[in-house]
Amino acid sequence: MRLFFRKRFGPVKLAMVSIIFVIFLFILQRDVVKQSPKDESWLKDLTGRKDRMLGIMFGAVNNIRDSMPKFQIIAPDRDQEVVDDSKNCFPVFYTAAELKIFLPRPPEDPNTPGANAKAFHTDNLSPEQQKEKERGFEKHCFNAYASDRISLHRSLGPDTRPPECIEQRFRRCPPLPSTSVIIVFHNEAWSTLLRTVYSVMHTSPAILLKEILLVDDASTDDALKEQLDEYVKQFRIVKVVRQVERKGLITARLLGASEAMGEVLTFLDAHCECFGGWLEPLLGRIAENYTAVVSPDITTIDLNTFEVSKPVQYERHHNRGNFDWSLSFGWEALPSHEIERRKDETYPIKTPTFAGGLFAISKAYFELIGTYDNQMEIWGGENVEMSFRVWQCGGQLEIIPCSVVGHVFRTKSPHSFPKGVQVIARNQVRLAEVWMDHYKELFYRRNQQAEIMAQEINAMAEAINGAFKLETIERFEMCDQGLVDAQDQLQDENRIIETLQIQNKNLAKKVDYLENQSRRNNVKIVGLPEGIEGPDPRKLFTEWISRVLGQDKFPEGLILERANRVLRRKSFSGQNPRSVLIRCLNYCDRETILRTAIRNAQQNRSPLMVQNNPVFFYQDLSQEIMFQRREFNSVKERLWKKRHKATFRYSAVLKIF
Repeated sequence: MRLFFRKRFGPVKLAMVSIIFVIFLFILQRDVVKQSPKDESWLKDLTGRKDRMLGIMFGAVNNIRDSMPKFQIIAPDRDQEVVDDSKNCFPVFYTAAELKIFLPRPPEDPNTPGANAKAFHTDNLSPEQQKEKERGFEKHCFNAYASDRISLHRSLGPDTRPPECIEQRFRRCPPLPSTSVIIVFHNEAWSTLLRTVYSVMHTSPAILLKEILLVDDASTDDALKEQLDEYVKQFRIVKVVRQVERKGLITARLLGASEAMGEVLTFLDAHCECFGGWLEPLLGRIAENYTAVVSPDITTIDLNTFEVSKPVQYERHHNRGNFDWSLSFGWEALPSHEIERRKDETYPIKTPTFAGGLFAISKAYFELIGTYDNQMEIWGGENVEMSFRVWQCGGQLEIIPCSVVGHVFRTKSPHSFPKGVQVIARNQVRLAEVWMDHYKELFYRRNQQAEIMAQEINAMAEAINGAFKLETIERFEMCDQGLVDAQDQLQDENRIIETLQIQNKNLAKKVDYLENQSRRNNVKIVGLPEGIEGPDPRKLFTEWISRVLGQDKFPEGLILERANRVLRRKSFSGQNPRSVLIRCLNYCDRETILRTAIRNAQQNRSPLMVQNNPVFFYQDLSQEIMFQRREFNSVKERLWKKRHKATFRYSAVLKIF
């Protein structure tokens, strides 16, 4: 027996168990077959024997399986976890390979003009070259001669941003949004425009750069028309959108925003150059807070030499935007509390206003706050208006120091204003009326021209209503307000609304009363067939009324000021004719017509007939006044029964004598 359980006899044991099992099945089958078929029918007997045989076989197989030794422990079955597709990003950082730039920059000769952001001096020029330089300055207000000789692909040299900016990494969750870069231009120099486009493509990650939209504000230069369209066809992400009529920066940016497909709108001027790593910090901040409107740290591109000021690694001196009570934008040093708040250069800078030329904003938030004020024209004041709009609609303005973009700052604008420079003052008036409440008086004290203009503009209601629709009813002033103050303010506004509703209702009643006063001498004639009035209705109805009602009723002669059909579509065959309105010169003639018409109808016991149409004379009163008069009739009857004299005074006044 001990030999039987040894491991080396394993195959023999298995064969013996199988033989015994087959013999056992054979014996069981023979016993089942020997059962008497008389007890049940043939079909029932066959089915029962089949079921018993299957039960015996499955039981035997299960016994053998359970008796087999377990050579391996398997893992327990676990319920499959439900994957949330809305959280399918991993809390890790983007790799450098994922943030590969869209268009690699070609190799650059360091000795070429302007290479590595260096200055290109154009002092010693020939007379012809000097004239070309002067023409460029006159047309563009910067040295277009130097710009045209600097490579469109020029590099800005090594990355000199602070170390924390260079080492900054961006998380996948939430993912960085895609962006549409919108560049508005009007008669821009060819070289600065295309250098801006190339600069964006040479420094932006391909997975983030959705498109570049060049919005042409009705340029007149031939090179910026078909030639530009053909040139940008080589880039699949660059698209030119054009305005047929020059409408200015604001309208052009709104056109670009309407065409944009990216999640974020990034606005740039047409004479910029981007440093490496400029885009990711902007989009990273918006990914953290979609109500943040972020601007890069703007460095200067010299308008004479096109030298680019580079960021300094260990210099922590920054400026932020501000405004004065003349609504002019300016720069100021960071206050001490803002400096203390920021731990390093990756922290954003909170700013009251921004320059407005270069910034990024979530497209969804841009649309939520109402975009730009589309009633502002051409250019001027839109940056301060957008700043006020963002702060008062729950957003915040920030400057991102790790994002650096160079910009050509010109001393004057090379473009004309189609409607004159007063459009700037008009834009500022709209800004003050919509967003500044009673603080606008401080602006008007500084700008008398704007105050006069504000008195002449009557179209402010649309912009004010739009501002209140932007969920800004609970707007706070620039300082922090507590919850109690907000509730008190809301109650005050509700009381004002209730007061305005009562005033509007009273005003409507007054307007209705005045309207009926204007109908004082009117009589409405119903039932006169169409076309009988002829070419001179006033003369015809004067003679007809005198003849029908009696000439003796008008001893001084009936005089009508006018007679006409009511203003509605002319009646067709089978429809009731339009009413006729006549206006008597004297109120007494109007009363005579109505009394005589009623008396004649009562005496004749039938209305006046004209071409088989019954004709009636009525007072020309509004439905509201008629309803009031009907209510007074019962009062008048009760007064007469008590021998009190009462009569109507026009239009619905009951006078008791």
